Amino acid sequence: SKEHQDRQDQAAQDPAALKGRIVRAAAQMLHADNVTLHQTAAGGGGFLPTATHSATWPGDGQLAAPRVDGVSAYVIRHGTVVVANVETDLSDDLRSTVHLQARGTRAFLGLRLQAGAETLGVLFVNYRTVRTFDPYERAVAQVFGLYAAAALLAARHARQPPAV
Repeated sequence: SKEHQDRQDQAAQDPAALKGRIVRAAAQMLHADNVTLHQTAAGGGGFLPTATHSATWPGDGQLAAPRVDGVSAYVIRHGTVVVANVETDLSDDLRSTVHLQARGTRAFLGLRLQAGAETLGVLFVNYRTVRTFDPYERAVAQVFGLYAAAALLAARHARQPPAV
């Protein structure tokens, strides 16, 4: 539809708006205290040190350089959906990261945004209380991650000039 195409065009022109929509939707759907999206650079090898921009909810909508920390590595290495309670599931060095301390995080869901073999980013869904997810909630998070990855990929392709 024309409305759908207009939204795609807008997302392609304004990546900050797209990331803002993704983090707000994740916060609402997964009942989070805050959500942070780190997007990796195109062709960057899919590990967080290559990340280019991040967006956070609640936030001011500004893109900022992402922090590279142990939690990022933990999420990337441990699969598509990671649920961790900070006091029991993380080592001391991960527990003391700036990312977790700044948000008062007691539990988080880490969601790797994957398109084929490429990691497009990581979504951190943070909670200020200890939290567990049942299999249904994990499945919902995984489906959300697929939609978010598809949106990031579509926006990336829309910005690239056509091949000659």
